[in-house]
Amino acid sequence: MTQAVRVLLVRHGAFALIDRLLSGEAPGPGLNDEGRRQIGALAARLRADHVGQVVTSPLRRAVESARLLADAVGLSSSVDDDLRDVDYGEWTGRCADDLTGDPRWHRYNRHRSHMATPGGESAAQVQARAVDALRRLAAGPGEAAIVAVTHCDVIRAVACRCLGLSLDAITRLTVAAASITEVHMEAPGLRLVCVNDRAHLDVPRSPAAPDERCRHA
Repeated sequence: MTQAVRVLLVRHGAFALIDRLLSGEAPGPGLNDEGRRQIGALAARLRADHVGQVVTSPLRRAVESARLLADAVGLSSSVDDDLRDVDYGEWTGRCADDLTGDPRWHRYNRHRSHMATPGGESAAQVQARAVDALRRLAAGPGEAAIVAVTHCDVIRAVACRCLGLSLDAITRLTVAAASITEVHMEAPGLRLVCVNDRAHLDVPRSPAAPDERCRHA
């Protein structure tokens, strides 16, 4: 890698119960009207950028977002399984409100650096596969930006890696629907340029949520 490669990590658009539902690797849901509006605004922004590739998680909400973005810049999108959402195991499809009585949920949110979801995946495993995916993408030809459509905790895990933060700090980062987190892939490693850029959206930023709110899909 002779020069920095720009990777725009995009969280998919909104869907019903976003930031409440632990959708994880479940097939659905797809974007709602607000999600399509958000991605449309992002697509308009990306038309002015130099985008050479659009890659996506295999999950429906990400695939739908990626197709809209790819169409806007005259490209097709491809799937990379390593950009998929967290495997929440037995929590898949549950809401945070339903887990408040489960001590495992509280331990998981306080100790992400070493705890996995029950029957599922740890944040460290998510981080490792996501960073591997970005390195593969950055090793390809071309100098244009890469748009990678993925999920909240995948993006937050990559941001922690860039900053050298423990994964216990992951819940301190906000990554909203249809936001951009820009990472530069360089010979020494990863450099974080910005997190949760929502300048293309005409809605006000929402206040940061409590650590244990369900903000993962």
